Amino acid sequence: LKECEDQLSSQQTALEILTNLCSLGEDGDNWENVESEEEDEADVGDEMEGEGVQNINAAPPPLIEAVVSLQIVQRVLEKANSLPHNVTEILQSSTKGKKILKEFDNLRIR
Repeated sequence: LKECEDQLSSQQTALEILTNLCSLGEDGDNWENVESEEEDEADVGDEMEGEGVQNINAAPPPLIEAVVSLQIVQRVLEKANSLPHNVTEILQSSTKGKKILKEFDNLRIR
């Protein structure tokens, strides 16, 4: 069961890293200071007026190529499928199994 927990944790971390990489944009400088999130919505709206539609979160082309060529999206979707019913029943029969099910559900919804 420890191996299952480690595997789920690793997969969740990998998805978070991939998400962060995809949200960096081409310049890689779209990271914002946490304090900047406290700006008033009105200020943000004023800054965005007249700029037109622009995707500031576009992933760098080499990253997109890697995601496509390695079929990462398809692999993630395959892992997002529900577990077979018999596996779920077995895991629900123990405390550690319930913990693994919870971690699996957390991974699926991210």
